Amino acid sequence: PVVAKETGCGLSVGVGKRLRAAGVEHVDVSGAGGTSWVAVETHRAGVEQRALGDLFWDWGIPTAASVLAMERCRFSTVFATGGIHNGLQAAQALALGATVVGIARPVLQALERDGEAGARAYLSQVEAELRTAMLLVGAGNLKQLRSAPRLLDEPLARWAQLWGGGAS
Repeated sequence: PVVAKETGCGLSVGVGKRLRAAGVEHVDVSGAGGTSWVAVETHRAGVEQRALGDLFWDWGIPTAASVLAMERCRFSTVFATGGIHNGLQAAQALALGATVVGIARPVLQALERDGEAGARAYLSQVEAELRTAMLLVGAGNLKQLRSAPRLLDEPLARWAQLWGGGAS
């Protein structure tokens, strides 16, 4: 299968619709809030391009908003990556419509700091946090989590309104 992957700036409804029209079934939103590839390229750029990179360093659609956008496009799989650091954020992404959640940087940091045991401990904590969030909303499984009522904060509610979605 083909997975279309953004690289740190998120996916909009318009891009999602074009990907679906092209036959893509799976997307990785890689929203703003995680690794900024603009930032990476800014570090690599010559002096004359650095100001441009600095200006667009944080550009993009946040992961949560991008997940909401992809819900409108009906992909088989939506990977929520970009700025996910804990189990609560993973639960929120899943409740918004993600199929899969990816966490990279914090896992690599735990691995670097405390080796394999540290990475395993970090992931165990993420799992405990996800399970706790599910318990608190009364979700016994991921399907129930995805159908839990949504209360969107103001920035996310504005993104949802832009794309014709909203809280339920």
